[in-house]
Amino acid sequence: MSSRGRGGKAKFHRHKKGSGPPKGGDGQGDFKGGAMTQYRTQPLPEMLCSPGIVVTAVQNKEMIAEREIIDALEAAADELYPGTGAGEEEEEEEGDIEDMLKKELEGLAAHKTRQSHRFRVCKRDTVCMLYINVLPPLDPIALVRYIIERCERTARCSFRFIQRLTPVSATSHADMDGLRRIAAEALAGPFSGGPKKFAIQVATRNSNALERLQMIKAVAEEVNKLSPKHKVDLKNPDRTVMIELFKTALGISVVEDFEKYKKFNPAAVAREAAKASTGGDSRVGEAVEKGEKERSTGQARAENRVRRMEGIKAAQEAESAAADAKSRPPKRKAEDEPEEGQVATKADDVEQGEAVEDETAELGDDFVEEIQGGRVVKLRRQE
Repeated sequence: MSSRGRGGKAKFHRHKKGSGPPKGGDGQGDFKGGAMTQYRTQPLPEMLCSPGIVVTAVQNKEMIAEREIIDALEAAADELYPGTGAGEEEEEEEGDIEDMLKKELEGLAAHKTRQSHRFRVCKRDTVCMLYINVLPPLDPIALVRYIIERCERTARCSFRFIQRLTPVSATSHADMDGLRRIAAEALAGPFSGGPKKFAIQVATRNSNALERLQMIKAVAEEVNKLSPKHKVDLKNPDRTVMIELFKTALGISVVEDFEKYKKFNPAAVAREAAKASTGGDSRVGEAVEKGEKERSTGQARAENRVRRMEGIKAAQEAESAAADAKSRPPKRKAEDEPEEGQVATKADDVEQGEAVEDETAELGDDFVEEIQGGRVVKLRRQE
């Protein structure tokens, strides 16, 4: 059997089913078009190869999360960096209709192949993690802060499968020399202008290139070189130094309000803002943490179809039950179950020799049952 036989086909379908990468690949392969084409190059760049944003996503939803973060970043870039898009539209020129149509078609074709001047998606070779390269002059920290502040301002989170955003302003190979170099580069601006309280956060993924405590010590030394007045404060820092170690790559950034903005968790920020505005509990953003969100149009239609089918089934069952009930003779009530509003007959209510047909009559041993006219009646015993 050829390599395209049943075994190979099954393996292909298993990969298609999920969005995580298969072993030995980037989970994306060759691409010929689509909405994300302008953000891709071939081959795809490695994670943490240049400044960008680490995106933590729900497992098996990385592909959707990739589209979500690109949409959010484009909206943020439109506000913060207008004029840095894929290209400005040319002014329309009057002329022959055929020439105008030809130019329009050429413009559409060029748009499909035009590369973004803002962002590049990187190879996905681990689960629950994406990396978006941010091209200059755009600043990853400013973009992430804009997205987080918007979640706080609107008390809403538009992400379905994104859990956390971590900006990276400088990268290097994962060794101590590289760490010290990018630390000096990233720390200079944020730690200028007086003493600062700071904390250091380290995230390590798929790497044992550097020890966590070793990295913390090296960065703390670089901070101390800038000014010995800078002090460590893990609970209420003015600056948080974020270190990302992935395989053999290293990234660093310095941010403000890390704890205030829930460690840059957009859903948590939106939920907290909603709670503050209503003065009570809020469920805003909880769906994101569960890998869900407001239902999409397709999901809503699917649920409506299910409800319609359930309604039809319930109506059919009710109709069938009604037909069965109609075809069966009415059930006789139990002897001890009177009709609604009926008062049970008692022994004192019956005259001597009187026949009682009431099945609910509460009679004692002074009565005997006889059959009269095909019916069972009760008679008081003759004295």
